[in-house]
Amino acid sequence: MLVFVLNVFSADFPPVFEATIPDIVTDQTDQTEHTKALSLSRLAFDLESLLSPMLAAALIAIMTFGVLFLMNGVALQMGGHRLCSRSQLDGC
Repeated sequence: MLVFVLNVFSADFPPVFEATIPDIVTDQTDQTEHTKALSLSRLAFDLESLLSPMLAAALIAIMTFGVLFLMNGVALQMGGHRLCSRSQLDGC
């Protein structure tokens, strides 16, 4: 149940993050900067998809699920806070 709730709330993070890239890229007229930012975003997402299950398997061996779930929530909160602090978006 906890995994389902986590996935419901985190499913929209990658599209929202990619939608904020134009607000974060400093030079709005340079298409190569925007393309580079999108490429790096995709690379980070793909690496996360590969490395997280390996890290999770290692951590499950030494920690309880409750601690891991709490750590995941804190990490998501920190990522969202960092994204909002770097962007010019209202409402963050």
